[in-house]
Amino acid sequence: SHEQGTQAGKVPLRQILGSVFGLFLLISVLTSMANNGINSQISNIMPNVYGISEAETSTLISIAGALNMVLFIPAGRLMAKRGTLPTYSLGVIMRLVGALGMAVVGMISGAPALIAVAFMQLLYQANPFARLAQPGTAVRFATFPAGMANGWLIAGSALGGFGGALLGGVLADAYGFNAVNWMGAAAAAGSIALLVLGLWPAKPVEPDPE
Repeated sequence: SHEQGTQAGKVPLRQILGSVFGLFLLISVLTSMANNGINSQISNIMPNVYGISEAETSTLISIAGALNMVLFIPAGRLMAKRGTLPTYSLGVIMRLVGALGMAVVGMISGAPALIAVAFMQLLYQANPFARLAQPGTAVRFATFPAGMANGWLIAGSALGGFGGALLGGVLADAYGFNAVNWMGAAAAAGSIALLVLGLWPAKPVEPDPE
């Protein structure tokens, strides 16, 4: 509405960034760094770290995309039953376990490639849960109109994606491709810490719809 647009224009930046919504925004930046940092280098990570061929890597990415489409259904059911924050939290946790698993397997000489593949798929399958629940979670913790909240969410996710891809490339050049996995794991761990210590105890502005 015009009234909402007027209110949105009057929201000071400190109200956005210095609030629980600002904490959620930081979590979104970090989890996007983890996801997109690894995704941007996945075609290099799989062959160089685990010995999986380029053709096999492409097949694995295609399989991940197909599974994503299927998993949006249970993700939607979970969100309807449990709410947006638990669904979003599950996606963020899956990203941490996937990234950390890939990083640890990358350090073990002679580790079966299938274990790395399993963690890679787990990282990718976090997307339906995290992405589906992100907009609703943003609105729950915002003290301003939903459109503005989701605009900030998209901007924060884009910033995290840009930062993750850029930092991932720098780390890959300097330390090797498994360093990208460790970067993703560190960013995901930071997002989980903020989620558990800050967002879970916070009282949402808007409750989940029944």
